[in-house]
Amino acid sequence: MTRFVTDLVKGYPQMGLAVFFDGASPEQAARAARYRRALHPARRDVLWRDLARYPEALSLFGLGRAAGGFAVVDRLGRLRIGLDARVALWRELPGYR
Repeated sequence: MTRFVTDLVKGYPQMGLAVFFDGASPEQAARAARYRRALHPARRDVLWRDLARYPEALSLFGLGRAAGGFAVVDRLGRLRIGLDARVALWRELPGYR
């Protein structure tokens, strides 16, 4: 289990969201890059993790990179996958709300 996921769920450090995407997938990498550009540069409360580089990042939730898809861990430590994950992220992005 990696420390950043454990700390996120425990609320330390204080993060708004953790966004997980598979950077080996061109579609997901492009989507993550687009969302990152839409986020104000001063925002430091969103953690971005590429599952191609951190394949064990979702192990706390019993998932690995093989689960695929776009995932978000929200402020309460709940894992959201697919469209639910995108909606959670969109709420944080100006122009997507």
